[in-house]
Amino acid sequence: MALDFPNREVANALSIHPLSEFAEKSQEGTDSLIRKMNGYLKSCQVNGFMENIIALFADIANPIQPAKNSSIGNMEKYYHGMFYLVLRLLGYNIQAEVFTSNGRIDAVITTGEYVYVVEFKLGVAASALAQIKALAYHLKYL
Repeated sequence: MALDFPNREVANALSIHPLSEFAEKSQEGTDSLIRKMNGYLKSCQVNGFMENIIALFADIANPIQPAKNSSIGNMEKYYHGMFYLVLRLLGYNIQAEVFTSNGRIDAVITTGEYVYVVEFKLGVAASALAQIKALAYHLKYL
């Protein structure tokens, strides 16, 4: 048996306070970020959403980030885990390591209207998009 929130309002309410504490920001500032990110995902504005994720990750203190000499795999796992936690705290249905007939998708986010297929690559985003297209990860969701 799995425990879950009864609805999105409860999930959001229970996410705002812990997120503001972890981020050491006011509830109002955290609430604003949550609203922006939710708005971007709900309206398929990926660039706006990513700008906020990048800003959020940029605020993580250097001593608690992976060491600069960490392997690319370890760096990708770190950001994959952080991304997963942020989306869960925002109340989204996010699945990690989703298998398809052609490979494994790093993450899939589903909203009422959209399905986002996410591939994590450190460096150039074009290589992640190329992998999604080459392996036709999106076909599973048509």
